Amino acid sequence: MNTSTDFHIKPLSTKTKNKLITSNVTVPEIDQTVINKIWWYNKLEILFDQGFKKGFLKNVIVHGSYGDMTSTNYSDLDLTLYIDEQIFQNRDLMNSFRNWYERNFFTFMLSVDPLQHHGPFYLWDSLISNYSEDILPIEVYRRSWGLKKIEMNFRHFYSDFSPETKALSLITCESLLNHKKFFRHGHNMYQMKRYLSNLMLIPAFYYTDVGCPMHKADSFDFFYKEFGDLADPIKEASKIRINWPKTPSLIRELVLVSRKLPFTSKITYISRLGYNNKNIKDNIYENIVPGILPLYHELENRLQK
Repeated sequence: MNTSTDFHIKPLSTKTKNKLITSNVTVPEIDQTVINKIWWYNKLEILFDQGFKKGFLKNVIVHGSYGDMTSTNYSDLDLTLYIDEQIFQNRDLMNSFRNWYERNFFTFMLSVDPLQHHGPFYLWDSLISNYSEDILPIEVYRRSWGLKKIEMNFRHFYSDFSPETKALSLITCESLLNHKKFFRHGHNMYQMKRYLSNLMLIPAFYYTDVGCPMHKADSFDFFYKEFGDLADPIKEASKIRINWPKTPSLIRELVLVSRKLPFTSKITYISRLGYNNKNIKDNIYENIVPGILPLYHELENRLQK
């Protein structure tokens, strides 16, 4: 395999990394002209009003492919809940928030994508004043919209990766190496999407690891140029993402019904088990799995220099 040696993003200098930076970000409300294109917007608006009145939420920010209007059948819902810090000072309020989130908010996320495999990110005032881009690159919020317009002044240090601290990209790639363990519960669409999504996070994680955090969508071209043929598994995963089939309505209904039953998480998982696609499974094993180990070794070499 060939790797490109004439392209590399230069990590930030130690002087820059140790400097406290302020990044001002304005998150606008959604453009009124596109609200009708988002079938779930009114549901999100109702939930935000509930959360605001209960003292849980200050805002909900939509980012990822729904944030920049590039969503496909593959897209899950990437959100940040801007929470009120009083939650941390009141145990009853915290428990109330957890119950409301589990029964109402995450159920809403599953109504958008029944294969959703992660919850939202969280922000609060004190975190913004002492932020780490290991959580999420600030650039993500520059391509987002919120239920309310908000201006945020992030105060943060840039990540300073050292070989003694295992990098996010290495941890993620290592988890994909043992595909038998990853797919121990079967090769259903939920598990395959989780596998592919983890793989496609590696470029953004890598640039965070080397001190150059960036938006996930921007990271792919840089990564492809820098890693050459070793990036082929990620290119293949991106092709699968583009051609991902629409989730059948029956799976959506089963997942949502499961949210009303005891032992919700287990039943939600079981309801996805019968949704399979042999072509995607074959593609993963033929065009992705063989390239994970060489990619891991190259990440290891670069990050431990």
